[in-house]
Amino acid sequence: MDALETGRPIGRNVQGQPLLGKVEAVGPDEVVLLASLPRGKLQRIGVRLVSVDDEEAWVEVRTPVCEDHELDPREALFRNCRLVVGHLELRPDNRKYWYRHTLSLRDLRPPWARFAYVLALIATVGDSIEHDITGFDRW
Repeated sequence: MDALETGRPIGRNVQGQPLLGKVEAVGPDEVVLLASLPRGKLQRIGVRLVSVDDEEAWVEVRTPVCEDHELDPREALFRNCRLVVGHLELRPDNRKYWYRHTLSLRDLRPPWARFAYVLALIATVGDSIEHDITGFDRW
């Protein structure tokens, strides 16, 4: 797949370069974005609303990084200690590790710069973790 020439800016990466993305899928509980990273790499980002209780909602931003058999659980814990934003999560429903971060919906306000930054960060760091563990660009 080519870089997303028709994509829209969804944030800036840590080097300050615009990160382009497009909506890949819209489901009842999740929107999936496909972000175009430097060097022609792509990264899928899931965005969904999660509820803590009836009064508090959060936005979850996540990206797959590897299959469960590709990362030792102990190594995953060590990696979590080094992450400043977000964490690795093992999803039992699909047997993948995901790099994930949540934001309080109450704290998000236009112009959405904080949300755009988190989208770019999750895509960039998630891609780096994925490549470090697997050596590939699968998601």
